[in-house]
Order: sequence, then structure tokens, then C-alpha cells
Amino acid sequence: MNLTIYKKDNLPIKTIDGMSYIYVIGVENKVKVGLTTTPKQRFNTIINAGGYKNATIAISAQMQSFDVIDFEIMIHNYLQKYRIQGEWFSLDFDNVLIIINNLKKEDGITKIKKNGIALLVTQNDKYLLISNVIDIAIKYFNIKPSELKDKTYGIFKKRRSIKLFMQVLAESESLEVDALEQGRGKTKRIHPVLAIRYCSWLSPKFEVFIYHFFLENYPSLRESGGDYYNELRMVWLPKLFIEANLVGIVIQMNVYFKQKLKRTTDWNTATKNDYCIRNHVFNNIITDIKLGEKPLSREVPINFLKRKIDYHMNRYLTMIEIDEKIFGSNQSVHVGA
Repeated sequence: MNLTIYKKDNLPIKTIDGMSYIYVIGVENKVKVGLTTTPKQRFNTIINAGGYKNATIAISAQMQSFDVIDFEIMIHNYLQKYRIQGEWFSLDFDNVLIIINNLKKEDGITKIKKNGIALLVTQNDKYLLISNVIDIAIKYFNIKPSELKDKTYGIFKKRRSIKLFMQVLAESESLEVDALEQGRGKTKRIHPVLAIRYCSWLSPKFEVFIYHFFLENYPSLRESGGDYYNELRMVWLPKLFIEANLVGIVIQMNVYFKQKLKRTTDWNTATKNDYCIRNHVFNNIITDIKLGEKPLSREVPINFLKRKIDYHMNRYLTMIEIDEKIFGSNQSVHVGA
């Protein structure tokens, strides 16, 4: 996505209905990344509240509000290690724009249905959107909006038993308690185990539903979040290689991809970084196929896939290198040459 720097007086006043902006505000060697429907008002509110004298703002083009939420989650996840608090990050404004402008919409939200009910889950870490949970509670589990006044997530997390539960959960996953939550307002997401506990507090029927949801969908959620691998092998490769031995092609593709990652074990022991790379590569191969790319003259299917894997993996590594040069990241990416 691309963000454009604006002067304060030239900022749009508001969006058209159903649209929103991503914004980045830079002040005093830190940035705030969020979404808004009223850029000028949002900018003035933040600057006045913080008493900042000098500030810079960049905003995206108008996008559908759901897409903006998706992008905001992706950006916050990517910048997580630099988070100060909430939507504030300890980063240089110009460097954040470089990072965001190189991101693609591939690590956002995925929609998973059970019994016709769609749950929105973040692709990388499987966090659930609170606003979506509330909507489902009202629409499908006969919880009245008036009843939710006493069962908001804010009230839930203040309960003594829940505070203890969150501490134990965070310790079990080597997280800070604050890391069990992401975002704010309509974009607030919570850890899947915490989401299960919240749903059980809302309604016994909702509790049973959410248990079954995770039991049935855990394998695909664990696979890669977003599961572009399965979409590639089950939907797009059959369309591209109509008469080919697809089983053999998929096996060769998997072997080659594991070699590139220098993996010797199966995906049950994969790291989050492994899944991010796989998600990026296979999502982009799907996009290439959608755009009409196909093997060159006399190029066999596996060589086409190897070429694509090499290209998109190298592109991913380039983004990592940019990150390391800008931020001095010490996170290693174990990928073969």
C-alpha cells in the first residue's frame, strides 16, 4: 500500500460512507499508526492532546473499512517489537513509511465459517476480533444488546479470576499480559484462548460453539493462518496444470520449499517465521496465476514453481534486509541461498 504525506491544512475532512484511511503520525522520534474516517480531526486531536509542536502525517487512499482494519492489524503485527503502547511505536516516521509501503495485504484477517457463522481470525497469530464476537453473540446466540452492557470485554477482563487467568496464559506462552490483546475499539483482537474464555462467559451455547470451532479448525489454523498452501494446491494448481500429475508436482514443490528453508522436520515444528515466509510465497504465486502467468515454452510444472518460489522468497528476504538495515533487527531468517 502507499501512504502520502500531507500538510495539516490539506488533510481530507472525512471519508465517504463505508470508507476509511490508514494514517501514520510522526512526533518526537515515535509514530502512531491507526485508522480514521476523519483525518484532519484525528490529527488535531492527537497533536493537541499530546501538546506536540511539530508533527508529520501521512495517510493512505480511501479503502473499504473492513480492508483498512485488515491492513491496520497487519501493520501492527509487523511493527510489534517496536511498540511503546497501544498504537504508538518507537520508530522514525520516514522508515515506517518505507516499511508500510512495501507491505502487501497478506497477513491480515481470514474469515472461517462454521454452521453459517463467520468468525474473523488474524492470520498469523489466530487472534479473534472482539467486535465480531459481539456481533455473533447478538445475532446467533440470543444475547440482547442491553444484556451486553454488563458483559463487555472491558468488564470481563477486570474480574479477579480473569486477571489471574490472563497472567497464567501469558506465562504459558512467554508473553507479556498486554500482548494478549492487540488494537483498540472495533479493531481490538484477543488471544484465541482468552477469546474462548470470554465466549464462555457470554453464553453457554456460545461456549459450546467456540469449543467446536477451534477443535474443527485447529489443523488449518495451525498450518499457516490463511492457508495459502492449501488454496494453491487444491484450487490453482489444478487449473494451471490440467493434465499433469498433481500429487507428484505438490510433493516436489514441498521438498524444494523445505530445502530452501533448510527444514528437516515437518510443519508441526515450524516457527512463526517459517509460516510467514510460506504464506508470503504461496499467496504471491496464487496472485501470479490469477494474473495469467504460466510456464514458459517447454518449461515443466515443477520448474515453473521453483522459479516462482525463488523469486518471491528473494523478494521477502529483501524486505527483511530493509528491516534490518533500518532497525538493526537481530532476528535471523534461516533460508537457503
